Amino acid sequence: MRSVVSFSISLLVLAFLVAPVSGQGTVTITVTTDKQVYDRGTVLAITGQVQDSGSPVPNVVVVFELRDSQNNVKASGFATTDQAGAFSRTITVGNDFAVGSFTVYVSVTVGDQTASNSVSFQVVPEFPLGTGLVMLVAFAVALSFLKKTGRAVSPFVRPPGRTAFMQVTSD
Repeated sequence: MRSVVSFSISLLVLAFLVAPVSGQGTVTITVTTDKQVYDRGTVLAITGQVQDSGSPVPNVVVVFELRDSQNNVKASGFATTDQAGAFSRTITVGNDFAVGSFTVYVSVTVGDQTASNSVSFQVVPEFPLGTGLVMLVAFAVALSFLKKTGRAVSPFVRPPGRTAFMQVTSD
């Protein structure tokens, strides 16, 4: 009887020593985006890593949700960690994304532990740089021309019935 008990205890100790340690330590998940500010139509890259007591955790499923400032879900999905515990996902910032703040929430379960984290970014209004530069150059040329011809410029004056940006007068 004694040898059976010793053998059982030895098996129990051996099973404990060779059991996987995943989920036995502290599970953490990190998440970042490649930028903090996005225009509509650009690609948002989400990356992160899952670790258990500082060691990478491969082949686990990371769940993510992208929410706007009113807590509406704009995108959701899954990613699987690679051998280094890393995961990545890309999302196109669509035209249906309002200007404002967005947050990516990620979570992972390893063993009996769940870890979560989040990162925020901004969507800004589009300003076509080419259009702005053309307008600036045109305005500078117009002012230069008016200065050379001796005409006075009164900005923001709108003659009745007109939508002119400026009024040009002669001396």
